[in-house]
Amino acid sequence: MVRGHILITTAPGEMRDIRERIESLSNIKSVEMVTGPYDLIAQAEAEDLSTLTSTVLDNIRHITGVLDTTTCVVIE
Repeated sequence: MVRGHILITTAPGEMRDIRERIESLSNIKSVEMVTGPYDLIAQAEAEDLSTLTSTVLDNIRHITGVLDTTTCVVIE
């Protein structure tokens, strides 16, 4: 199992709607609204790194209003 933290920047005024849309995706364990350079932090789990970095991230990046993502893969 591979886990990752996905740091997400959203368009102004879209944070709550995008959080709800991400929460409904498979492999997403939680989504929190935060302050600082990012708007949301999602925690994801997938069977392998390829699924996390392609399928899960592609689903998030295709949501209208998602401007940028940075993924931190948990190594330990």
